[in-house]
Amino acid sequence: MKNFNLLILTSLTTLLMAPVAFAVLPKTSVKTITNILISQELNSEEIKQKAEAITVKIEADDTAVSGVIIGKEGNTYTVLTNAHVINSQVSHKIITIDGTSHEAKVIKEGSSLEGNDLAILTFNSPNNYQVATLATNSDIQENQRVYSVGFPEETDEFYFTQGNFKLQAPKPFLGGYQIGYDIDVKPGMSGGALLNEKGELIGVNGLRKAPILNEAYNYLDGSQPYQEQIENYRKLSFAVPIETLMEVDPDLALIPDEWKTGLNIAENVDNIAQQITVRIDNKDGVNGSGAIVGKDGDTYYVFTACHVVSDDDCQSGEVKDNYTLVTPDGEEYPLSENDIILPKGMDAAIIKFESE
Repeated sequence: MKNFNLLILTSLTTLLMAPVAFAVLPKTSVKTITNILISQELNSEEIKQKAEAITVKIEADDTAVSGVIIGKEGNTYTVLTNAHVINSQVSHKIITIDGTSHEAKVIKEGSSLEGNDLAILTFNSPNNYQVATLATNSDIQENQRVYSVGFPEETDEFYFTQGNFKLQAPKPFLGGYQIGYDIDVKPGMSGGALLNEKGELIGVNGLRKAPILNEAYNYLDGSQPYQEQIENYRKLSFAVPIETLMEVDPDLALIPDEWKTGLNIAENVDNIAQQITVRIDNKDGVNGSGAIVGKDGDTYYVFTACHVVSDDDCQSGEVKDNYTLVTPDGEEYPLSENDIILPKGMDAAIIKFESE
């Protein structure tokens, strides 16, 4: 048994010191829901053509605002816009690039998307319309070129303009706004696309420069920026990042496969972690954690830190308390001093417990 304990400890030390090699995951199979635009550098005229193809006008009563096609499944298209321009009590029509009017259905808005100023509509058509490419990584540098599009009220015509990314607020404002850029977004362009230099969708227009009230810059968590920050914010327009939609509704079909793969990996790791993680309590109810790393018959071995089961500096090499180990299924296992192995000179410990 002593050799077995030594083997476990040696293996753990090797794992801690050795470089880690990561396996290359296979690409996910192509699904019927696709993003058509190709992720590559485009000139401004190419981006304008792509932007016009994915931008729609949303009409309700006597008002018209902007939206962007972000998904397709069969003959059903998904459109993203702002919640503040949508009234679920009235009917909406979506006008596509070919001038065709489509009956729209409001799927989600505002409160159903955790208070973010986003809304999801759908329409059905057998026609083939362009679908936006969602940026899987919207990290951009200050002064990098961005493009804003929509249908301004003053002209009621498609409008395409360019400017520069300036900052990303440290936390989202009310409505989820966070990406700041120096473009003058005009009334009617709310819900329109904000694109990067590849023509990928990175955000949705909605918060124009210099709003009447500074409360527009209150953070979503209830805190407020400094006055100096507010003065800088007022010089910029702001968009809701496209990642926000992934965070508040990851099950939407429009989420790119690259993002879904990341979510699945995180879920798998979380499931594994829950099955191997144990809690270690002392008599005062103070607890630490450990991981199940080995099994020999009905004996399990747990790896933890020395200071969880000894004094803070681990110099004495002695167990200082009575401990109870709690497994993921809630079972409790009292530990004796003989159940805890404290190797000298490192903040590490091996705990063993018996279970069928």
